[in-house]
Amino acid sequence: MIELRAWRWSLSLVVAAALAAIGCRPPPEPVGALVGVYAIDGALTENTCGQMAFPTKDPLRFEVIIRQLDQVGYWQIEKRPAKAGELEEDGAFRFTNESTSLVSSMRGANNELEPEDFLSLEPDFDLKTTTCSLKVREVIEGTLARSLDEVDGGLDLPDSDAKHDLSGDNTIEVSPTADSDCSASLAVRGGMFQNLPCSAHYSLRGKLQESIRE
Repeated sequence: MIELRAWRWSLSLVVAAALAAIGCRPPPEPVGALVGVYAIDGALTENTCGQMAFPTKDPLRFEVIIRQLDQVGYWQIEKRPAKAGELEEDGAFRFTNESTSLVSSMRGANNELEPEDFLSLEPDFDLKTTTCSLKVREVIEGTLARSLDEVDGGLDLPDSDAKHDLSGDNTIEVSPTADSDCSASLAVRGGMFQNLPCSAHYSLRGKLQESIRE
C-alpha cells in the first residue's frame, strides 16, 4: 500500500530499513487541508504470490489520513511521509507507488559457452551471473462518500446513501524486471513465491472518524 500495510513480504528488508530510518526523524509537517481520517477494514480477495512470500493479513485494519492541496490528494499512515495522488472533487481517489529491489545475485556454471569462449583470458569466463530484481507496484483507488465538514475549501461531496464513507480497492503486483531471472524464487525450485508475476488484492471499506484533533 502506499504505506498501506497490506503487504509485509519476506523480501522487503531494504524497505523496512528505510522506514526505520524515517522513524528516527521528527514527524513531517502535514501537507494540505484535512479531508478526513478513516478507519479502514480490508478484506483479502486474492493472493497469488503465496502466503510465505507475501504474508497478507485478513482482515486488515488501520487508519489513514487523507488531505488535499490544490486538487492533489495525500495518503498518510502512522506518521509516515504522505504519498501524493489523485483526489477529485467528486471524491474519487487513486494513489500509486512503485519500487524495485534486488532479491538475489548468483554465480554458476555458464552452460551456453561456445568453443571460442575458452580462449578468453578472463579468470571467470566459465561463470554466469544470474540476478533477480522484483518490481512492486501498488494501486489504491476508490471513492469517498463523506468528508469532514471542517475542511475549508475541501471536497464538496454530494449527498450520498453509500453504506461506507470510503470504498476502494488495494492491488499489489509483483513482477520480475525485464532483465531478471527469478526462477529460483519460485516454490517449485525451493523459493517462496507460488507464481511470478503475482498479485494480492484487498477490498477496502472505511469509516470517517468525526472527532479529530490535530
